[in-house]
Amino acid sequence: MGLPIQLVAVVNNNDIIHRAIQHGDFSFSGSVTPTLASAMDIQEPYNMERILWLLLDCDGSLIKTLMEQFYMSKNLTLPEELHRKLSEVLSSCSASDEDIVQAMRRCWEDNRYLLCPHSAVAVHYHYKQLDCHLSKPRCCLAPASAAKFPDAVLRAKLVPEVPPEIQALNPYLSPWKDHGASPQGIHFEASGGEEGEQEQSTWIHQRQVMLDQPDCLL
Repeated sequence: MGLPIQLVAVVNNNDIIHRAIQHGDFSFSGSVTPTLASAMDIQEPYNMERILWLLLDCDGSLIKTLMEQFYMSKNLTLPEELHRKLSEVLSSCSASDEDIVQAMRRCWEDNRYLLCPHSAVAVHYHYKQLDCHLSKPRCCLAPASAAKFPDAVLRAKLVPEVPPEIQALNPYLSPWKDHGASPQGIHFEASGGEEGEQEQSTWIHQRQVMLDQPDCLL
């Protein structure tokens, strides 16, 4: 039952999941390494307990023991049988920043599709398999738009693009100037005309509510 698919977990240089799948080494490295795929810059992956739950036949007691050891020492060597089961259902790969920018450039040159750096982590694995002549249908999950990461796009020697869908939101942006942390220090610049007067009136009312009821800021 289910789709005949093989899952691949691809990570950046913060590779605790890759090490766990490849070697059974579920442990912290020295520190988090900043990368172009910043949302993946973590030491402690969430949902690991759910994977263990499925692999250990819902043995909550054993999972608790393993995770407590991990939380206490930041170091856990997976039991041999557990590591075998994990590596049977998951493959893995890690991508450096250079791998990320190369994948972004290759995807643009081949398909005229601009990848975000996180999507490029997965696509790096795809290209790596293609280069080894291992061609099979693959689906890479793209979690974000490249428009959010112009620095990474420039690093790949590409031109940042803002999709029309995002450009269409510009008229709805409200101009704000923050002159301090308190509501008194916030100045609102409204647009002109009756609509602007209504916006300003609404803001003045909302600011007064914040001043009268400071608990609403919590």
